[in-house]
Amino acid sequence: MRNSVSLLHSFTRNGVSGTSPFPSGRYTKYEARKLPEKVKIRYFLHPLYQKEVRVVDKRNYIDEQYYLIEFFDNVIVYLPLWMTDAEYCNSCKISEEPLCSLKALHELSLFFIER
Repeated sequence: MRNSVSLLHSFTRNGVSGTSPFPSGRYTKYEARKLPEKVKIRYFLHPLYQKEVRVVDKRNYIDEQYYLIEFFDNVIVYLPLWMTDAEYCNSCKISEEPLCSLKALHELSLFFIER
């Protein structure tokens, strides 16, 4: 039988040491209590722009933080935290000039078709 202590990872956050069942100690009961009940999506290109959605959890993935939100019909999806930051999202603009050429976009589409 496995010792449950071996499943815990030690971590230090804000000078406080502890253990967590998650690598890097990224979730604690304290953090779970700090989750907002709902967040408003501020990113203007998101399909739920200006809508409030229910937050289920908060996760880290590849050095970025995400909320797990209830989308439609109890479907849970990842929402990057920056999409709820009004100041950051207000600074996002669609540029007049394209950032990449049509040739580059075409090559990218061929790359995905070949996979």
